[in-house]
Amino acid sequence: MLLVQEDIKKNCPDYFILFSPHGLAADESFLIYRNQILRGYYPHLVDSNVDGTEIKEVIKIDSDISTIDKLFSLLKEQKINISNITLGDPQFPGPLAWGELVPMYYLHKSCTKTKLIVISLPKKRYDASSFKQELLDIGYHIADFCSSNPETFSLIFSGDLAHTHKEDSVFGYSEHAQDFDNLIVKWIQTLDEKILLSDAYDIVDKAKVCGLSTLTIFQGVNEFLPEKAEKPYFSSHLYGYAAPTYFGMAVAKFIPKKNKKS
Repeated sequence: MLLVQEDIKKNCPDYFILFSPHGLAADESFLIYRNQILRGYYPHLVDSNVDGTEIKEVIKIDSDISTIDKLFSLLKEQKINISNITLGDPQFPGPLAWGELVPMYYLHKSCTKTKLIVISLPKKRYDASSFKQELLDIGYHIADFCSSNPETFSLIFSGDLAHTHKEDSVFGYSEHAQDFDNLIVKWIQTLDEKILLSDAYDIVDKAKVCGLSTLTIFQGVNEFLPEKAEKPYFSSHLYGYAAPTYFGMAVAKFIPKKNKKS
C-alpha cells in the first residue's frame, strides 16, 4: 500500500469510488453514502481489535452530493438495487468503517483533494453466487458513468481473500484457502474471466471469502469496453500477495490500456 501511495500521488483523480464489503450494510440493497463529509477514526490496535477505543487519528474526507445524486440516478435507471443512506443531515459528517479506512489511510494522504464516494455491498455478499449478475451489472454501469463524465475516477475494490488459512481462527482451516488465493493472483495477472467467474466461484464457499463480490464488480467494469477496444482493456500489476494471518490479502492496480496515466 505504501507503493500504491507513491504511485497515485503522481496523478490524483478527481474522485475515488470505493466499493466496501465492510461498512454499513443492508440485507439486499447496495448503499451509497450520502453525506458531504465522511469521517472515521483510527484506533490504537490491541490484539487485532479493529474497534479500539483509544483514538489515534481522525480522518475527514470531502464527498460530493451532486455527483452522488447523478450516479445514484443512473444506477436506479438501470434497475440496480441501491439506496441512499444519510447520517442526519447531508451536511453532517457520515461514518467511515474500518474496511473503508484501511485503503483511505494511504490514498487520502496522497490525494487530499480527491473526493470520496462510498458504495457498500449488501449482507448477501457472503453468498456472492446468489447475485453474481448484479455485481457484474453494477460494475458495468459504474464504468459507463465514469467514461461519460469529464472528471477522472479511480475505483477502489476493498475485500479480503480466503479466511481459512489457520486452524486457530474462528473460520477454521480449509485446504482450499491457498487454492482460492492462487486463483485470484492468477486472475489479477491474466484477467481471464473464467478464472474469476467459474474457478474461484466453485470453491468460494469452502475457502470462506468476503472479497469475491467486490472483485466481481471489477470484472463488470472490465466488461464495459470503449468503442474499438479489445479485451482485456486493462493492464494489471500485482504489488504483492501474502497471508500473514488467517486471511489472504493482495494489492493490485488495473490501468486502462488506452491511457497509462488514467
